Amino acid sequence: MGIGRREFLKFVATALGGLAIDPAREIAVNGDYYVNTRLGLGFVKPGGWTLDVFRDFAAKHEGQIVHGLQPGVDEEEFRRDQAATMVATISKYGDAVRAFGPSITVFKNQEDYPGAMPRGLEAITWGGIDGWGSLLRDYEVLEEPSRGEVSRCACMRFKARWLFEHRDIEPVVIEDETLLIDQGSLLYTIHLYDSPEEGETAPEEFARFLEGLHLA
Repeated sequence: MGIGRREFLKFVATALGGLAIDPAREIAVNGDYYVNTRLGLGFVKPGGWTLDVFRDFAAKHEGQIVHGLQPGVDEEEFRRDQAATMVATISKYGDAVRAFGPSITVFKNQEDYPGAMPRGLEAITWGGIDGWGSLLRDYEVLEEPSRGEVSRCACMRFKARWLFEHRDIEPVVIEDETLLIDQGSLLYTIHLYDSPEEGETAPEEFARFLEGLHLA
């Protein structure tokens, strides 16, 4: 699975470009480059966009409205559980602008993924669609899941549309291109969010991000 350790280390060398860091450090950011040596993950963010890999991700999603939580499930606890699997967020405008803008989120599922794999990547993808559909307003699949490959890893890719609701932002219809990537012991879920309805699109940035994604 993935490009292999040797190819990944070549990417790391390019990404760090002589940057002096502690060899024991797992995460390094150098300009637009991000490297996580423990996960075997690296990417290049779109130029000028904001990368966030170190802060409290639960706080970052504070204010987003979700629906359909099971009785007895605390909303804040749900956000913390989701945040625990988040690796990075990349956004065009950062947190300074209180409005929707194109963004990328990267999640990993490490704990229960190998046990779920006998179901198959397609079944996991449709299970995710059912879950998101129960939580997000007016969730609609625009392009059904199709199999492909990213960084020499098998993936499922589909596109959906839903109404993004936030306590501090006007509701906006967004499109969500989602990739579920099988790295073997890890499942990565990547969401590419933009809003054609608002004129906030980023197809070139999304394409370059996926081209620069490296999974060992």
